[in-house]
Amino acid sequence: AFRARHGHRLRIATKYHNLVREHLRAHGVADYQLVDSQGATEGTVANLTAEAVADITSSGETLRANHLKVLAGPPILQSQAVLFGARAASTEDAAALAALRARLDCTS
Repeated sequence: AFRARHGHRLRIATKYHNLVREHLRAHGVADYQLVDSQGATEGTVANLTAEAVADITSSGETLRANHLKVLAGPPILQSQAVLFGARAASTEDAAALAALRARLDCTS
């Protein structure tokens, strides 16, 4: 449908080719082209190098600033960043980690 109207496949800019390809395959989407993006992915739509983007977002502010919106449906992947520290840290390292935990407001 997209190709018939626009004369080319839907172009999706992303850094996450394998993840996006698997998601699209699982949902029966076959007629698309992934466009490599190593930064400023949201700008590819304004630059006319892609019609859609697949990227990470937390608040959506960058999307809104680029006049984009999250499409309906669940996200491709939900994740969270986790901070790990060595159990056997030196006294100096332990103090630095404690200061970092306090700064990040971690409880464990």
